Amino acid sequence: MNHNQGIKHKIFIYASIVLITTCTLFALSNISLRYMEYKAEMTQESYLVENNQRFISSQLSRLLKSNLNRLISDPELLEAVNSRNIPLLMGRMSIHTNALDFEYPDDTFVFRIIAADGNLIFSSDRKTDHCPKPVSEAVANALSGKAAGTAYEICSDRVFQFSALPMYYKGMLIGSVELGTSLEFYGRAMEQSTGYSMAVLADTSAQKIEGVPLYGRYALMQNTNNTMFRRLLGSVKDHNSIPDMVSVGNMHYRVSDDMRFYSSGGRELGRFIYAKDVTPHVTAMLSYTLRVIFITLVFCFLSLLLIRSGFNKTVGALENLHEETINKLVISEAQYREYIDNSPMSIFTTNDSKIFTEVNLRFLQAVGLTKKEMMTRSLYDFITADRRNELNKFYSRALHEGHNEGILHIINREGKEVAMMTKAVKLGEKSLLFNCLDISRSVEMEQKLRELNLELESVNKNLERRIEEEVEKNRRQSHVLSEQKKLADMGLMVSAIAHQWRQPLNALGLMIQSIPDNLDIDETTPVYTEFEQMAMNLVKKMSDTIDNFRLFFETGGKKEKFNVVDELKNTNALLSVHIASKNIKTRFMCRREPDIHFSPCQGCERCSEITLYGLPGEFRQMLINILNNSYEAILERMEKQPDMEGNISINIVCSDERVTVSIEDNGTGVPPEIIGRIFEPYFTTKNDAKFSGIGLYMVRVLTEQSLGGKVAAFNNHLGGLTVVMDFKLFRSQEPVS
Repeated sequence: MNHNQGIKHKIFIYASIVLITTCTLFALSNISLRYMEYKAEMTQESYLVENNQRFISSQLSRLLKSNLNRLISDPELLEAVNSRNIPLLMGRMSIHTNALDFEYPDDTFVFRIIAADGNLIFSSDRKTDHCPKPVSEAVANALSGKAAGTAYEICSDRVFQFSALPMYYKGMLIGSVELGTSLEFYGRAMEQSTGYSMAVLADTSAQKIEGVPLYGRYALMQNTNNTMFRRLLGSVKDHNSIPDMVSVGNMHYRVSDDMRFYSSGGRELGRFIYAKDVTPHVTAMLSYTLRVIFITLVFCFLSLLLIRSGFNKTVGALENLHEETINKLVISEAQYREYIDNSPMSIFTTNDSKIFTEVNLRFLQAVGLTKKEMMTRSLYDFITADRRNELNKFYSRALHEGHNEGILHIINREGKEVAMMTKAVKLGEKSLLFNCLDISRSVEMEQKLRELNLELESVNKNLERRIEEEVEKNRRQSHVLSEQKKLADMGLMVSAIAHQWRQPLNALGLMIQSIPDNLDIDETTPVYTEFEQMAMNLVKKMSDTIDNFRLFFETGGKKEKFNVVDELKNTNALLSVHIASKNIKTRFMCRREPDIHFSPCQGCERCSEITLYGLPGEFRQMLINILNNSYEAILERMEKQPDMEGNISINIVCSDERVTVSIEDNGTGVPPEIIGRIFEPYFTTKNDAKFSGIGLYMVRVLTEQSLGGKVAAFNNHLGGLTVVMDFKLFRSQEPVS
């Protein structure tokens, strides 16, 4: 009862954690979404300010130049400048200035006329007299015959933008006319179009400026909203780069500070700063965040109440389901035992001392003993003395390679020898599972056929030839049937083991986890914690082993992302024992461009990024075909050079976009005249019938059509063959076909 109560509390805690986590993720996602919308709005406004700045600058330049063109086209003004007729000059300039003031009443425009000798003839504003240079750079360019341009000048507490054009009278340069306006023109235009206020920071390192506030090496020039900018700049420590968002007390300002203005010579004169009061937006964002948090907390509280109210019913149903599952496991185990006992094959297991640990009914019937009698005997008791050495070799190879097959000659209780076609599979470290098929009748039939041939040998030569042909035909058919039967029974056995092994493992895991409650043991002690962890790790390892054998040769299914390094390591691990048994070493190296040196693959973080998209089973089949070819080629060369050491190198070279896998061996290689055909179907360099010539063809098809890569092969400096596969790496943001 206490155990069930503890389970209830645990389930309730887990459900609460899941609910609270879900609510937290919901709140965070909503707040993050709102924040991203706010950031997107800020980015959009920054682009709007920058585009309007360029548009207003272009509009002002066109305005200045159009009015200058109108002045230099006035013949009376040109005559007045040439003759220095000041009254006429004042009259003509009054007409032009009044027209511009009428069109733009809120802006101040300054006209200046400078004679060809550089003397000022006319100025419409006294502020420009405080400019450090009597002649602006725009005027200097105009008087020197250069193209008309725009220049910025710092005059008193303001910054002016000037444009100038040369004045010609009867083909002779008589001076230059200059038109400028305060940069407040930008501020008014920007505030009307975007709502941002503008300030101008002049660089005091370019020119000494007095009578205005200083912030670092910048001076705040006069504008329409100096109070806001003084408060804003006073709260910033680094005036060379102002952040996008500035908070002053309870006020919040959004700032755009990445636009500078320069003299015509390319020297920086200062920067434009645009700012906007976004306190309502920030307040709304904080209010939204608090509302989301409050709603989430209320939802979590109400949900926990609902979970608590229906918790007992749910846990009761889970307990019934748990009891039903246990009963099914017991029934399944009994069925598994019945399947083994009723199998047409003799099945038994032995330990490292070759003593029987499990036997089925078929084997007991074959040897004529009871199960109790069998549990005290070893496999030696059923083998003649002259065959024990043969049994030891069979047993050692099965333990070393993981499996073995052959014919065992078992002596039953009556002393009769029973020939059994045997398949042994390794279980654990030193135990074997034997699957045996009685082929005594087949052996007796062959013996009788041979005796019949001897008896008929003297009757007739022609009849003898026919009998031999029929006997040979029967022998081949018997061999084929035996092989087919063996493969069919082995397929059933592996499927049954893979299916039935899982259920005892699950039961074992449940029993291990229930030990503290059943034996009243404190599960928090270090000794028990270590025991439980080791036991569950062993159960998981056995379960993973089942999955590996079941899934390893699976080529169908749905395409998925898989790691190249992991698949290479798993395939290499599966074949390493078999390969190493023939004195063949394997090496697994990798490097990342632009590195030129290989290093052993240690499962580093960059190895986890080497992924492809496709069927992992097909990729493993490709690797097995190539490694088997290397294995056979090295064995062929070892027959000629017994003292040589076989080597297979698996090398990975990856870049940001691609990965190249090369498998190199020191086998026999391929003759140059036929190396171009090794990827063709049914082409093989071996005369043995067991080589179909389809392996490398399948490698090419799977590489190019399934994984979208390329494959090539060449003879290497070791005398062997190198197969290279190149693929494009898969990235998670790429579209999946």
